[in-house]
Amino acid sequence: MAVDVVVTLGREARLDVPPGTDLRHWNTDEPSERGIDGVEQTRLVCDHIDGPRVRDLLQELPPAT
Repeated sequence: MAVDVVVTLGREARLDVPPGTDLRHWNTDEPSERGIDGVEQTRLVCDHIDGPRVRDLLQELPPAT
């Protein structure tokens, strides 16, 4: 299985990817630093990335075949 783009989330994420793979690191809001966890933490992180970042990435990717 080939992978064209890998996106990591958060400040601590580190990953080795195969040569030729586009690795993008998106710093995200860290609700846990404010004592927010569980479902609310997940919602806040999702809201933080579900905007221009995801939409822009979708526009950059070629159509699925």
